[in-house]
Amino acid sequence: MKNFVSPQRFHILDIMRTLAAVVVAERHTGKLLGGGTLPGGYLAVDFFFVLSGFVIASAYEDRLTSGMSTLRFMQIRVIRLYPLYVFSLGIGALAYCMNSRLLGTFDPSFFVLAVLAGLVFVPLPFRLSEGEPQMFAFNPPSWTLLFELFANLCHGLFLKSMRTKHLLITIAVSGILLVAAVVYFGSLDLGYKRSTFLTGFPRVIFSYAVGILIYRTNIWRASSLNLPIILAPLVLILILSIPGEGNFRIIIDVVCATVVFPCLVIFSTNLANGQTLSPVLLRFGAASYAIYVIHFPLFRMLSASLALAGIKDIEPLVPYLGTAFLGAVVLMAIALDAYFDAPVRAALLRLLKRRTVPVAISTAP
Repeated sequence: MKNFVSPQRFHILDIMRTLAAVVVAERHTGKLLGGGTLPGGYLAVDFFFVLSGFVIASAYEDRLTSGMSTLRFMQIRVIRLYPLYVFSLGIGALAYCMNSRLLGTFDPSFFVLAVLAGLVFVPLPFRLSEGEPQMFAFNPPSWTLLFELFANLCHGLFLKSMRTKHLLITIAVSGILLVAAVVYFGSLDLGYKRSTFLTGFPRVIFSYAVGILIYRTNIWRASSLNLPIILAPLVLILILSIPGEGNFRIIIDVVCATVVFPCLVIFSTNLANGQTLSPVLLRFGAASYAIYVIHFPLFRMLSASLALAGIKDIEPLVPYLGTAFLGAVVLMAIALDAYFDAPVRAALLRLLKRRTVPVAISTAP
């Protein structure tokens, strides 16, 4: 059996992913800041997907093509996602109980069903309320984790063995479906609700497969640039800040997903080569998944707490409340990543390793 080394860490990509996670959190909690949400904040999901395809390929392609089973691969991926996901699910369930107490609307049957469905990443076939279009009642952003696991499964089953020409065909077909969906719905803000759920499949497969292609072609290895490391994160934020409606929004979203984000990953991969990053930045870069998965349940808990405390008008607290909340989410995410998620995943991996060869912990979200 071939001996494998730990996958390379792409620190600048980690930092960019965390910034994108903060953008998503700001988008979902914008009312605490008085608005000002980045118009293209939802495109952070497409950046996540292409980044995931690249990092997962870097960490596991050799293993997958040298004997690692799809089952083992999926076990490792679930271990990567599950501890913090279950933690966030618990926060979301508690927030639901708090809101239900406030409104007198607690439904035991729904509560049990929502918990059980959430534990196995199954989207609910009905709404929590008329104003709740999301499919994951206690943590709506979980829809991206479902599609992430779907892409991982495809990777383990057949993407791992696809020749480049077949991978290009997969990218072309999913890309056509993706563009068609964007044109039909008017933007790439798709997949999170029932009416656009199916569009999530070409959305994730296209970007994830592009990430794999970037890794396999080795184009990223020749992209080492002697530029300030702040440049790539700044470009990402500027891209997510581009306003637009109608046809211009369609063009921006398509170009970002198909051209800009892949290029950004390619040119950012080795941007920090030879440069020493501070421990604070490294901690920040490692907390992206934690920020993404806990922010919405914490937001709901904050909203319920304010309501239970009799605070109905938050206008005087804006934007200070939102700034403090996002700062707290980031700090809590850093702590959870270091002192909860990493130790729990390490323990679960040790249990898994008793029946298999050593495997490395993925750095992907």
